[in-house]
Amino acid sequence: MAQEIPTGYSGVWQTSELIGYGTHYNVLFNETMPGVNGTHVSNDIWGLDTRNMNEVEHLYYADRPIPRMVTGCDDECEVTIQAPALAITDCTSHAVPVNYTDSMGLLKGQPSVTAGPLDRQAFLVANVLVAPPGEDETIQLFTGYSTTTECAGTYNYTSCSLHSAIGEYNISIKANLSTIDTSTPPRIIAFANNTHANMTIDPRFQAYPSTLGGLVGALTGAWRCSMTTYKERGAQQWLTSNKPLYMRYAQNTNGECPSFNDPLPDMLAELNKLMVYTGAIAGHEQIEDLQPRMDPGVAARTRTTAIGHKVGKLNVFQTDYWWFFGAALVEVICICFVAPAYWGWWRLGRSVSFSPLEIAKAFEAPMLAACDSNSTGRDAAKAMGDVRVDYGFSIDAAGLETTKLAFLYSGPFEQSQKDRHASSEIHGSPV
Repeated sequence: MAQEIPTGYSGVWQTSELIGYGTHYNVLFNETMPGVNGTHVSNDIWGLDTRNMNEVEHLYYADRPIPRMVTGCDDECEVTIQAPALAITDCTSHAVPVNYTDSMGLLKGQPSVTAGPLDRQAFLVANVLVAPPGEDETIQLFTGYSTTTECAGTYNYTSCSLHSAIGEYNISIKANLSTIDTSTPPRIIAFANNTHANMTIDPRFQAYPSTLGGLVGALTGAWRCSMTTYKERGAQQWLTSNKPLYMRYAQNTNGECPSFNDPLPDMLAELNKLMVYTGAIAGHEQIEDLQPRMDPGVAARTRTTAIGHKVGKLNVFQTDYWWFFGAALVEVICICFVAPAYWGWWRLGRSVSFSPLEIAKAFEAPMLAACDSNSTGRDAAKAMGDVRVDYGFSIDAAGLETTKLAFLYSGPFEQSQKDRHASSEIHGSPV
């Protein structure tokens, strides 16, 4: 994990003039939309992600867990780590009265690439790179949402300035795959001081190397969204982009002018999530290439031991003594019923077991006749030696139907009445 985004790592930035556009590239802004420091005038700067962001975007857009970021947990764990973050340095909010039933005559004659003024905006999510010469790069995040009744109400507009930083995140790990907890913002540890705007054009891209520009470019397709509405010829008109995004925050879609929920918390969470993905992928680059682009004392690749805790189900048992006493009472009753059958065992003058040889001797098995009558099962086995025997029913030599169970030396099994041998046989299983 690279604890901060390396200088110039994520991409480049360009201007409309540099790529030959005659108008501002960013169609979501115009001079009526204030930034944190007043009127936003740098809306012709746009970020472009380069090859370094390919794997980052692959994981981020698919919302996949990050592999190899934290190892050592074979089960499910939670841990706190330090990773790149965006710190809010300033935020300004505006509440603008709106009435979307008014005509849009105010915008007649303006270029089509210019967004409507604040009192015509209904929903907005946008981010832009700010790279003043001689200063640090920052990302300005813009969100806006309307709350209306019968197309009249308030448009709530917020612009925030975000600076590269190091933050602490809660990470969930399962089978060495890490998932970021975006429900709470990261705790900012320190600001990064390696985002100074680079004013030297990289000839490979005909653009300026950028630390944060690639993140702006990566988020453009997924999150940039605007909605402007007005009345024309008695019908409500809508100028929209990225319908799936604004529909996610729409409170209702039945009326002419829906109200929306605030997208700002989600956008801040997504930006920080993208920062962590970028730091994780950057941590696998050649360290000799990255280390000179980090702040002094900040490692391009950290291999630290983080203390976490394992998450899972633990079976905990607690004795219910009423059930215990009930079960114990049943056991005592059973013992009382069974004990009389064994009463007087001491009169035998010897220990008694359930050895099959001892039982066979007790029932006078012929093959054990040579053994002492008081032999234990172990004594009988020792006296007989290593002999294969069967236990089953025997048939007398005369072929009569009278049978009895016994231990005898192993012999052939009878398959049918006509196959009987003249000698005594045994039928059963070997022991």
